[in-house]
Amino acid sequence: MFYSKYSKVIVIIGLLTLLTSLGGCNFFIGVFPNKRIVKSTVIQGRTIAAGNGSAMFIDRDNRLFTWGQNEYGQLGDGTTTDRYRFAHVMDDVFMVSNRHVHTMAIRTDGSLWAWGDNWLGQLGDGTTIDRHSPVHIMDDVVYVATGLSHTMAIRSDGSLWGWGGNISGEVGNGTRDDQQAPIHIMDNVVAVSCYGSTTMAIREDGTLWAWGLFSFNLNDVTTFHNLLNPRQIMRDIAYVSVGSAHVMVIRADGSLWTWGQNRVGQLGNGSVDSPTGPIHIMDDVSSVVADDSITMAIKTDGSLWVWGHNENGVLGVSTAEELVVTPIHIMDDVIAVSHGIGTTLALQSDGSLWAWGWLEYPLTDNDNQYIISDDFILYPTKIKDNVMLPSQSWIDHRMDLPPLQ
Repeated sequence: MFYSKYSKVIVIIGLLTLLTSLGGCNFFIGVFPNKRIVKSTVIQGRTIAAGNGSAMFIDRDNRLFTWGQNEYGQLGDGTTTDRYRFAHVMDDVFMVSNRHVHTMAIRTDGSLWAWGDNWLGQLGDGTTIDRHSPVHIMDDVVYVATGLSHTMAIRSDGSLWGWGGNISGEVGNGTRDDQQAPIHIMDNVVAVSCYGSTTMAIREDGTLWAWGLFSFNLNDVTTFHNLLNPRQIMRDIAYVSVGSAHVMVIRADGSLWTWGQNRVGQLGNGSVDSPTGPIHIMDDVSSVVADDSITMAIKTDGSLWVWGHNENGVLGVSTAEELVVTPIHIMDDVIAVSHGIGTTLALQSDGSLWAWGWLEYPLTDNDNQYIISDDFILYPTKIKDNVMLPSQSWIDHRMDLPPLQ
């Protein structure tokens, strides 16, 4: 289940069936109208994270706790010992990101810290040495996103910085050379999302930009492309989440759109057919998570909806169906959700943290009493109270785009 950094092989999955006729990425630019009021909620400190066999949260005192698998030091407790109870790692934290086996955290003073796997320089400390405790990377950071082996960070001036593995151009600096320290990529950025070897970012004008590994389907022939520099592909976007082979975006009006591979129903369009371009799924959506083969969306009323591959109960739904091809409602009052390899975390507005799926590890409290004793949790189970609610900065901007050609 866990990748080995010594295999010298990065798991590269073809992302984005960005299907067009002859227009390439320009097809997506023509999908949406010219002007919208964009209210973006993407600059939002994430206080929960589920990674590859590990999980973490920030409590209401800004303390970061981690638990689970720790082969590369991704828990940040100074060891490589797996932890079956919450380990206190650092204080004064307002955001954490851990999608695979390296972890990034932003402290309340804007400093960015990193630990875990570093075989391609994804920690950004100028080396390829794994770190088992937090190391300081840069300052003035407001948002961070982690991919398989690269990292992207937004500073308070809107500048986007990237580093780490770059085999497909996922860092976005025009090369395929790995970057062991932060390098400036672009400006006026309000959101960024990574998965595998692909990166997408939203700029202040609501345009969506993409780079890294892409698969383009032209006339039913799939060809792979490495986009080494950011390329604009859509407009009028307020939120983006990149999965392993599909993408979910929220428009300024709250409507949810998707495209990409759909072998297990991860698009939520009622089938396993892959569309020829962006398709509408649902409305009134505030945030969304696209992952390997599942999707989870939170609507503006706080309801959580899920769909895709339900192996090992990862969706948390009361159905025996392995493939869930349309959105199913599973819980309410949710303000944040995170999905790792088989594990899902959800945070409710009262600060309670819930988990389900394939946890791969038991979880005990400080008195060695089991919080979770089974490997498979089929339904949302509360594991902690008093978790910090995400901080949020609203960015209002009016799009003033040129007429479509």
